[in-house]
Amino acid sequence: MHANADRQDALGFGKQDYYQLQAWPVGGAYLGVLSVFYWEEDRVHLELAWSPDTRHWERIDPGRDLTPHGGLGEPGAGCRYAAMRPFVAGNRVRIYYGADDGRHNADKNRAGGLYLSEFAVNRVAGLKGTGVVLTRPLPIEPDVNPHSIRVEADGAITVSIVPAGDHQARLKFELNDAVLYCVTW
Repeated sequence: MHANADRQDALGFGKQDYYQLQAWPVGGAYLGVLSVFYWEEDRVHLELAWSPDTRHWERIDPGRDLTPHGGLGEPGAGCRYAAMRPFVAGNRVRIYYGADDGRHNADKNRAGGLYLSEFAVNRVAGLKGTGVVLTRPLPIEPDVNPHSIRVEADGAITVSIVPAGDHQARLKFELNDAVLYCVTW
């Protein structure tokens, strides 16, 4: 994280602390799993971040945990720390992390364990600006339509499906001063 006085509020200084960052190269940039301690909640979350160069990092969706927390006292619902850098196994990204069932400071007798979070390799994107992006052909079931695609973005963005053969299509993103975070269907 690179911060100056103007960015301190935007980054959450005083409300959260950054504990660790496990990073890996992806498509000419870097993704990272960031352990973020939230003071008010007294828990550590795992969030995704990205960097063009491993020196300057941006949180992809601040406050959104990579895997949602359960209720306090449930296994893995407390503090979380990435065990190592994520790795790719087949078409999946695997993130192993340690987690416990309680709050960081308030619960002294926490029980912990090792957990696994996975997501598809081609389901993470990070684009910013204005322009058009057309993906390579992707395997898509016949019942998928533009309304079944969930896009997490800031700004104006339009998504359309361009047929590319049997059970394949290209996704077309039209960004207008937008940031595209994640695409799922």
